[in-house]
Amino acid sequence: MSLENFQIPIVLIPELYKDSLVQLEAEQATSINLKESRLTFTGSNLKNILILTEDAHHLHLADTDLEFLANILNACKLNLNDVAIVNLFHNKGADFILLSSQFKPENILLFGVIGASIGIQHHSDNYELTKWQNINIISGDHLSAIATQPELKKKLWLQLKKLFQI
Repeated sequence: MSLENFQIPIVLIPELYKDSLVQLEAEQATSINLKESRLTFTGSNLKNILILTEDAHHLHLADTDLEFLANILNACKLNLNDVAIVNLFHNKGADFILLSSQFKPENILLFGVIGASIGIQHHSDNYELTKWQNINIISGDHLSAIATQPELKKKLWLQLKKLFQI
């Protein structure tokens, strides 16, 4: 008898693998896989700093906003490799649970994003450093607004100095 033509009857397969296979409901399996595969971001997240923004016109950020953000990070002795930038507009359905499981943030900077919309329930005003679930959070306006308004730059800088102990 040759093993090339040997076939296991289909009724025996569940019995052979009863301790090692997990059967997910079809809906559960696809929702988990789609959520994880849809998240797009830029940066390397080397220092677990999550930057959230919302921009309908760019995949991540406009060039001017990215340049402004790079200057901010440089002033904090950081660079784009230290952070993960997620544009929530292009990551529909992303919530705090998914973001925290993928990025393990220690610090979150919200630019033009309302934290409650993704499940972040911190209670603070913009430009106020707060802690929620052991994560430091600073909320602010869109980067383009901060770049053009010196008083917003100053408010952000004061909180970033606290956060990164500059």
